[in-house]
Amino acid sequence: MLGGGKFATAATNLMGSNAETLFQRVCVARGMTLRPATRFENIVRHFDFVVTPWTAFPRPSRSARVEVKSIKCPRRGARPDPTLIYVELRGVLGHKGWVFGDADLVAFEQPNDSFLIVKRDELAQRAKEMH
Repeated sequence: MLGGGKFATAATNLMGSNAETLFQRVCVARGMTLRPATRFENIVRHFDFVVTPWTAFPRPSRSARVEVKSIKCPRRGARPDPTLIYVELRGVLGHKGWVFGDADLVAFEQPNDSFLIVKRDELAQRAKEMH
């Protein structure tokens, strides 16, 4: 899915697509099924997949809406840094950012084909406290 408006490049869009593909592979390998988000769900509700059943941390449940984030770079052209996380408070169109969307979880890509999974609402609360 393309995103980022004028701030995105072909390379950053490819990084996001690759992270989403990797996330799909990891989930399928664990016996989960995924439904890709509709265009509306992706753009307005801010999640990429509905994963069923959600059997991983932080809690098992029937399903989970997951926003997938690729490893970020500190600046264009720099090496990706898995310790760096950008939190979108406002989107490129001025609407609420993905941290205030409807995802249950955010999956941050990490090295070695893995993901750091966090509860979106807890991340949103931390963002509000720091802002």
